[in-house]
Amino acid sequence: MNETKAWEVDTLRGHMNNVSSVMFHAKQDIIVSNSEDKSIRVWDATKRTGIQTFRREHDRFWILCSSP
Repeated sequence: MNETKAWEVDTLRGHMNNVSSVMFHAKQDIIVSNSEDKSIRVWDATKRTGIQTFRREHDRFWILCSSP
């Protein structure tokens, strides 16, 4: 990304609905995303693969927050 353009580097596929929020881990190659498909997914940013999925059938996740 620069002052005038942004490029798509890669796409992680797994969520079945809109992604609401994404966090990039500060010290590890991990991405955490949540979606309107009622799941939170943890991704390996190096391999571009899913590591784990957390799902709640009766709840939706809208935001993510982390703490050191």
